[in-house]
Amino acid sequence: MIKSKAWAVVVLLFFTVMLLVSCVQTPSNGSSSQWKIVSEKDPMTGKEVWYAISPKVKSLKPMSFPYNDTEAWIGIGNDGTNEWIYIGFSTIPNIEDFSIGNGYLIITTRVKWDELEPNYTTFYQKVGSNFLHFANYDDSISKIMQHKRLLLELDWYGNGLVYFEFPLEGAKEAIETIRSKFRN
Repeated sequence: MIKSKAWAVVVLLFFTVMLLVSCVQTPSNGSSSQWKIVSEKDPMTGKEVWYAISPKVKSLKPMSFPYNDTEAWIGIGNDGTNEWIYIGFSTIPNIEDFSIGNGYLIITTRVKWDELEPNYTTFYQKVGSNFLHFANYDDSISKIMQHKRLLLELDWYGNGLVYFEFPLEGAKEAIETIRSKFRN
């Protein structure tokens, strides 16, 4: 009986330590600060879409539950014919200040490029979507390639104004890489 209790304590301690180890974040090796290049292939047509994806960021100040673990990233997509830019979120963004048009939420909010004065930018969100699409793709992609930082302000339900700061270093090279996939 004593052996089985001791064994049970050892097993319990082992699983407790394993749980704690799995919860501790390990230091970054630098790869999380890099833009990623990924592709998808349409199984029906075989057509490829390439994406340049920024590192994930959290809001500058923690948000309240259930949004406290929300992460965001910038994505640029290219299918050889069209190019688009969006901001993705790990949870559906619950934005308070919007209008409705053609089945989309229209969100006009402030953004700041590097240390320039903030300006208003319009985004579209399909209802229930995790993505905010920039209204002006070409201008926004051009700015992404020219700047080192983007600060986004959102009026998030239950949290007031929240800010996401995206690192843009490496964006230009990542965008050029996905564009090169379609050059002949």
